[in-house]
Amino acid sequence: MSDELDAITRQAFLLLEEKRGGDTLLATRAEHINDLESEIVDLIHETSQLQGDLEIRQKEAVQLRIVISDKNEDLATANKEKASLRERIEMESNKAKKALDSLNLNISMGEATIASYEQKFEDLRSDSASLQKRLDVCQSDVEKLNASLSVLLTSLK
Repeated sequence: MSDELDAITRQAFLLLEEKRGGDTLLATRAEHINDLESEIVDLIHETSQLQGDLEIRQKEAVQLRIVISDKNEDLATANKEKASLRERIEMESNKAKKALDSLNLNISMGEATIASYEQKFEDLRSDSASLQKRLDVCQSDVEKLNASLSVLLTSLK
């Protein structure tokens, strides 16, 4: 019986060791499960924060798209105004060129007219000098005639 008792005692010790090993294993597993649960809670919390950040970023992206759209509209308007101004500048430039060409033509015509008048003035001056000489000759002739008339009147008296 002592052998049976030893065998039962050994079996009891083995069962007790198995139970202790199982409890240790269970405790290790429980600790591991607690660690995993803690990590899961942390991940859930972090995911929630990231989701909140994502929502904020999405709202910011929508606002940026609106701002970009507004800026693109402003740019398109500015480009249209720029094109319109270029057209007006081109038209005004063409008008100014035509006016300048017309002015240059008028100046050339004026210069030709002035040259023509200067020539006529010179011709008139020459004619005037010639007429003055003729007048001087005529005056001399009149003086001679007056002198002859005087002599004739004196002789008739």
